Formats: sequence, structure tokens, C-alpha cells
Amino acid sequence: MTEKGYRMATLTGNKLADLLKERGMNQKELAEAACLTPASVSRYVNGEREPRALTVATLADVLGVKPSDIIGTSDGHGRQFYRP
Repeated sequence: MTEKGYRMATLTGNKLADLLKERGMNQKELAEAACLTPASVSRYVNGEREPRALTVATLADVLGVKPSDIIGTSDGHGRQFYRP
């Protein structure tokens, strides 16, 4: 994974972790609801892999957010986490 890819995967993972915590869900519950393996969800949350667009859409649907809330570049308060 490139440095840019690693930073994006880490950002996405952090956002997923925050969303799980806010919703009182664990990784296994998210995996079951999104029809993914627990290992895949773990890799996304831990920043080891970046989910594909369809997976992001599925995760967003399950978590009740927009896909951009998962892969966006800010925290929703105007603070930038990543600049390409």
C-alpha cells in the first residue's frame, strides 16, 4: 500500500471506529449486518485495507450515514485530516 493509500485507510478506519462507538455496535455486528466477514471489517477499522466503493456504500447504509461520512477528508467540523 502506498503512503497515500495507508493514510486514507487509516482515516477511514478511524471514522468507522468512531461510528461503531457512537452506535454502540461492535465489528462483528457490523460485519453481519453488511454481509461481510469479521476479518474484512477488522482490516478496514484497523486501517490495513481500504474498502471498495460498493462496500463503503453498504457500510454507510448499515451505519445510517452518507458514504462521504466514512471516506471524507474532514471530521464534519471543517477540520481537514488528509490532503491528497
